[in-house]
Amino acid sequence: MLRLLGLVLFAFVLAACGGGSDGPPNGGDGPAPGDDATSGPAASRDGIGMLALQGSTLIRVVADGEDVETEDIADLSAVGLGSGGVFASTAITDEGLWLGAPAGQLTLTDLEEGTVARSVDLGGAGFVNSLDFDAGRLWLLQGTPYVDAVIVSVDVATGEVQRFEPPEGAQFVAVGAGDGAVWAIGGDPETTAAIARLDPASGEVIEVHNVGLVAKTIAVGAGGVWVGGDLFIEEGAGAGLAHVDPATGDVVERIPLGAISSDVVVLDGAVWVSDALGSDSGPYEATLRRIDPATDTVTLEVGVGDGSAGSMEILVAPGYLVATNVEDGRRYLVNAASGEIESAISGGAPFIALW
Repeated sequence: MLRLLGLVLFAFVLAACGGGSDGPPNGGDGPAPGDDATSGPAASRDGIGMLALQGSTLIRVVADGEDVETEDIADLSAVGLGSGGVFASTAITDEGLWLGAPAGQLTLTDLEEGTVARSVDLGGAGFVNSLDFDAGRLWLLQGTPYVDAVIVSVDVATGEVQRFEPPEGAQFVAVGAGDGAVWAIGGDPETTAAIARLDPASGEVIEVHNVGLVAKTIAVGAGGVWVGGDLFIEEGAGAGLAHVDPATGDVVERIPLGAISSDVVVLDGAVWVSDALGSDSGPYEATLRRIDPATDTVTLEVGVGDGSAGSMEILVAPGYLVATNVEDGRRYLVNAASGEIESAISGGAPFIALW
């Protein structure tokens, strides 16, 4: 899954996590995250839930309209999330939740048992961004995009770590993996519109292609490589999505979107993007769009609050996605088939994954 450019998004401070006696984070009758929460692993897990960090405790939030229930999943105080619980990116696999910490490690939490199963030393410090999983390997960007970021690959079975530097004079901005392929934004020092195909075994940049937009975020799957970013002025300013043929690197279609681009993910055979509609004077409306990869047409639009979607990350699980609107402070749980917003939760700790 691609991820939002520079997923160094959250500094979890306990005061911002919805604790105390001010009531639930969404203004309903349910408990705030951490208040009267069920302790221990999610043995009675029912339906989709949102994972969040409250201090150093991993919790699961289940929302039904305005009713919110929470339970403690695991104590992560030994993980070393940094001052205030700073962390970067996550990925869910069959083993559990992988979480990247700025100290330079990946930690696997067994969600069923509620325990930290193991940690992997990445061989260097720096924020973990664009964490993705495919074909038994985790792929991530570590460091600061456009500055010193490197691509790191981790074999989840053996813990083997490989680190790949960008070509001389170039930078890596984001990485995405899927369908047995690995693609990165960057790789060409002459343009911000480049994407690079990497050899999954060696990390070598095999080829570089110009996608015709200022690339920000990338996802691989549904038979394509999907690159979100900003259109060049000569093509009409605004956000766009490039559909790239993974076999040739050619751009199949450039799809104009709203005024500001954000995230792109592949879910249940469809492509979802977050962007914002509006004019230079505003107001903006944050929007999720579902795109049919066979026709490159928008088949569904879901409004998810006011404000710019410039940093609106999408989290996914089969059948569902959550969009976090950082301007109106709400997290929107959306049914991917119908587009129905099943819950809109305000306050509390930011969500980091769906499970």
